[in-house]
Amino acid sequence: MKKVFKYTALLVAGVSLTACALLPSPNKKHSGKPSQETTVKKSASNGQVDIQIKDGQFIMPSNGSADAKYLALSLEIKNKTNDKIMISSSDIGFYDSEGEKIQPVGVYDDKENFKTLSYEDLAEGKTLSGNLVFKVEDGKKYELHYEKKSYGSDEKAEPIKLKVDPAKYPNHVDESKKLASDYLNAVFLGGEAKTKSSKDKGDLVLGGDLEQDKKDYRAAFAADFTRKLHDYPFSDDEINAFIDAYVKSNAKRAEIDYTVAQYMPNSIVIKIKPRTVSLNKTMYTYRQDFYDKHRSEYGSLSDVYKATDKSYANDMMAGMDSRPLLTPERDYQLKFVKTDGKWVLERDYSYESIVRAFEGDIS
Repeated sequence: MKKVFKYTALLVAGVSLTACALLPSPNKKHSGKPSQETTVKKSASNGQVDIQIKDGQFIMPSNGSADAKYLALSLEIKNKTNDKIMISSSDIGFYDSEGEKIQPVGVYDDKENFKTLSYEDLAEGKTLSGNLVFKVEDGKKYELHYEKKSYGSDEKAEPIKLKVDPAKYPNHVDESKKLASDYLNAVFLGGEAKTKSSKDKGDLVLGGDLEQDKKDYRAAFAADFTRKLHDYPFSDDEINAFIDAYVKSNAKRAEIDYTVAQYMPNSIVIKIKPRTVSLNKTMYTYRQDFYDKHRSEYGSLSDVYKATDKSYANDMMAGMDSRPLLTPERDYQLKFVKTDGKWVLERDYSYESIVRAFEGDIS
């Protein structure tokens, strides 16, 4: 009886429950309705292993479903034994309130900044950190279990259980569309990027040299304009006036759909489908009509072609607000990478297509 009491006392003494602060800090607002303030234990021990939920947030894996929610929990495990132990994600179970086990979601991060918990050796007294991602539902609460059946001895360690309330963790997945909206506004639609919206968006601050990106866009537009309207010697002022008219009309009329394709702690991918003012396939018909109507007014073909290009630019500018919208055949994507606390666009293969879309695919 004494022996049983002794082991019971040791077990109780070995259990250490310590409150861990939730992220983000209390002065930040979370999306959704926060739960009532309660003391939720975020770390525990069975005397052989300490486990802690360091923090967590909602993410969107690249292979995720748009109508699902994914909670990423950052875990820290410390070996309290005198021997090396093996840690595996299979040691951890995640259960809903009905006791149904939720399997972890496999996550791929091409930047390798998001380490998932896997099968690893953990030396005596050492600590291992990693993430596990679970699909969760609104309004539900969960429990995280850790149970290692053997630590190289005949004794079975007590399981560790930690309650998890997803409502306690920040979810900025949908809000991240604002990065793409602000970028397009600043670079292609003549506005100025807003580093903060009217509501607090946490750390969703747009970075990078937006002014240079805007200059690059206008330079590309000017190059396409002069290459396709090469018979008339447009001045820089005339070219800029055409671009300004197009940008102004697009800012009023363009329709853009945004979808979050990936949201990770250090990278965000937003798919966009912009319907922009169309200048597509306008030149051939215009030139034919102008030639048929005005050929006799000019002494040479060179003069006719010059007049055609000049008239085309003037008429397109005057009728910009009545032009149809151009719908792309596929989505494009904008990828933002977190750099020095801000989100900077990383240009990829689709960027040139986005530029052409915001030129109206002039042709």
